[in-house]
Amino acid sequence: MASDSESWCLPVREKHGQPCYVDSRLEEPETLERHIRDWGRSPPRISLEIKGTHTETHTTTSMSCGPNGAMITTSSTHTETITDWSVSSSLTPHLHSSDEDRSS
Repeated sequence: MASDSESWCLPVREKHGQPCYVDSRLEEPETLERHIRDWGRSPPRISLEIKGTHTETHTTTSMSCGPNGAMITTSSTHTETITDWSVSSSLTPHLHSSDEDRSS
């Protein structure tokens, strides 16, 4: 188990180009088991997100005079994703049969 002076959160892999971290205290089997049992006491919260997007490509052109007096044209292009609409909803209340389980 890591001491308090050590980093308690270690990168374990990358997801979508970003590092994912895990609490190093969970490397101890008993601690990991206790956390899994605690997490399992409550039902998962399920949600749905739907987005409508499109991409836009923008080109920037600049002109300058070269060393010999000739015109030099330089252009650069970049593409961005635009979100037109986004809808999200919790599905948890619709997945459980008893009223006790419907709290989210």
